[in-house]
Amino acid sequence: MPQFLAGLVIFFGIHLLPLARDVRARLIGRFGEAAYKIVFSLLSALGLYLVVTGRGQVPFTPLYAPPGWGAPLAKGLMLPALVLLVAAYLPCNIRRVVHHPMLLGILLWSVGHLAANGDLGSVLLFGSFGLYAIVDGLASMRRESPTQVRLPFWRDGLAVVGGLLVYGLVFHLHGRFIAPLA
Repeated sequence: MPQFLAGLVIFFGIHLLPLARDVRARLIGRFGEAAYKIVFSLLSALGLYLVVTGRGQVPFTPLYAPPGWGAPLAKGLMLPALVLLVAAYLPCNIRRVVHHPMLLGILLWSVGHLAANGDLGSVLLFGSFGLYAIVDGLASMRRESPTQVRLPFWRDGLAVVGGLLVYGLVFHLHGRFIAPLA
């Protein structure tokens, strides 16, 4: 469990650093933007690696019994979550309407998985991602304004098709490598 917790601290610690804009600016001023991004990426990767490899070492400790609708809710929320994730990387109207689609997608993923899993490791994993999405989402709404440029709707179609493809891939791989889907 220490490896898993260290991974969560490293991953979210580095991801919350940009919220301290003065600290981020000082680091970029001192080391340069390229070095900042390299260290940010390396620490993110290290944190994620520790989370993924440490998750299997967390003993199963039930905290609550997931409701019967929890697993179907998780499956249902994953489709819009993945469409939003894809939309975060494509110029489309979804990005114009949804202030920060990646964070909303992470929040949907988190809520669905919290409904489907009631053990300590899952609550720590999905709860920390959900909390991060809320905190960063609120902070980003204060500092950024979404673009108002309307784009052709076929770009939204690309995000939806991309999300559907990723959903199919995740659905297939989840049962093989993470946990069977009921």
